[in-house]
Formats: sequence, structure tokens, C-alpha cells
Amino acid sequence: MKSFLYENKGEDLICKACRRFCFIKKGKSGFCGQRKNINGKLSVPKGFVSSLAFDPIEKKPIYHFMPSRPTLSFGALGCNFTCPYCQNHSISKPGDSCPVYPFTAEKFADTAVKENIKIAVATYNEPAVFAEWAAEIFYVFRKKIKGAKIGVVSNGYFSEDTLKLWGPPDFINIDLKSFDEDIHRKITGAELKEVLSSIELCLSLGVWTEITTLLVKNLNDSSAEIRKAADYIKSLSSEIPWHITAYRPAYLMNIPATDKQDIEKAVFTAREMGLKHVYGGNVVGDSLGDTFCPSCGKKVYLRRGYLEYSNLLDKGKCPFCSYLLKGVWE
Repeated sequence: MKSFLYENKGEDLICKACRRFCFIKKGKSGFCGQRKNINGKLSVPKGFVSSLAFDPIEKKPIYHFMPSRPTLSFGALGCNFTCPYCQNHSISKPGDSCPVYPFTAEKFADTAVKENIKIAVATYNEPAVFAEWAAEIFYVFRKKIKGAKIGVVSNGYFSEDTLKLWGPPDFINIDLKSFDEDIHRKITGAELKEVLSSIELCLSLGVWTEITTLLVKNLNDSSAEIRKAADYIKSLSSEIPWHITAYRPAYLMNIPATDKQDIEKAVFTAREMGLKHVYGGNVVGDSLGDTFCPSCGKKVYLRRGYLEYSNLLDKGKCPFCSYLLKGVWE
């Protein structure tokens, strides 16, 4: 697939899909391994998926945008980060034998129509790597489905051009791997400030934005770091949902899994800092997935795992005090 997200430098080029802005020599690939310079033109992924699934929107995780709705979620190959604990390393760092499945944007939309699904999500690997292919799927999806909604799950290293190419999307979940610059660079090989810029860009464009941090023991779980991250998020809005999820050993990292007590401590610390919607993930715990009214403090949306247990909201309004919670509720 031909891309327009690049700038020629003679036979070489600069890829503009993500914030690495890779300088790619003729015949070579960018950092992600999937975007290639073929005779001075940028060749990018298209026409296949590595993963395709019907997921509840809460699995992204997204809790404040059309909760309990099903999504048709898809991914491709490659990533522009180097996370040693990647749960999806088979597709983010694929070998030559990684299976993919031919697919078209039309078939994707038709599959959604057949199952009465109105939400499409680019996820599983970093969507900036297949920015143009995701944009084509989104375009056809929106064209064929009345009331269609588009979402992205990202590490936050997409470029502004890529975000706008996507529409921009209706909602996004951005990973905040660490709020310490050195630790973030150690985990991802990328700069924290660029991820923060993406979060702020999404908010400025009206994209419903939620944030996820995978909590890893003795890496990014200190109270000081949680407080710094919470303070930053609060400076943007106290009602941005923040999902703090438990790490499990995967890929190149085999340190012990994060336990429930560590997640509870981080969640309660962030709530004490003034964030209204902090959620714990990948563990079972009372109230860790529940939504509280920012005004009266009562539970208004109860969850068990990814499933709705009790929704007391009336079009986003608290039934006890009529406060309108921020989000897109229907």
C-alpha cells in the first residue's frame, strides 16, 4: 500500500506515521520493521489482519464511552516500542512465520453489519504502524454503518498527521508506561514527553481519552510516581478515567506478577489525589472496576470484570444527585 505519511530525501525518506520520524534508507525498514522504503516510496501494511475479535468495549479498556457495547477489534503487525513484557509480542515483534489473514475493509464492515456492531477498534499492536490501513478500514466502516464509532488503543507515539488521518477517532486509550522519563525510556525506548503531547492533542481535538498504566513491581509502582502521574492527569481533567492494571510475566520479563494489594494501593492513592475515575485491572477486587459519582460519591455503575453488573446512570446522570458524569453514555 502506498503512503502519503512521508517526506522524500532523495532516494531516502522520513516516515511521518509516528513520533520517531524514522529516516529510512532505500531498501530498508523503519524502527517498527513494517514500513519500508521501496525505491523511494514508503510501502506500508495493508490487506490483512493478525487478529480479529468481537470484544466488549471495556476490554480495551474503555469505561466511559458507550459502556457494555460490543466492538469489532483488529490488529496487524509491528510496534514502535520495545516493552520487554509485551503480552502481544507474537504480533508486535513478529518473526517471518507469524500468521496473518487476508482481509478487506469492505469485509470488515460487512462482518460488523452482520453482527450488528457499530464500534470498530484498532488495537492489539500499535495502530500507528498500520496507520493508513486502519484509516481505510475506518473510512469504509463509517460509510457503511449508520452511527458508527471509531476507537484506537495506542502507546501514544502516533503523529498528529496520523491522528487526523484516522478522522480523528471518537475515542482512544493511551498507555502511560511510566511517569518517570528514565524509566519510560528504559521500558519503551521512547520519550515520555511525546506520549504526554499525544494525550493533550487528543483532548484538544475532542477525542474521548482514557489512560492505562501497567503496574510492574519495583519498576513504576512507587507512591511518588503514582502521585506525579495522578497530579498530571488531574491537571488535564479530574474526570479522565485512569486504568491501573496488573502486570503478568510475558515475553522477556519474568519477575513476579503484580498482586491485588499493589493495585489497590495505587488506585486508592490516585483517588486520594483527586482523580474521580481510577480503575484497577487484571485483578479481582471490590469496587476496583466501579464508577463513583464525582459529586455525591455514590456508586453509579458496577462492573464485574468486563461485564456490566448494575448501571444506575440515566443518560450519564447520577440517579442520586443528577450530576452529569463526563463520557459518552449512549
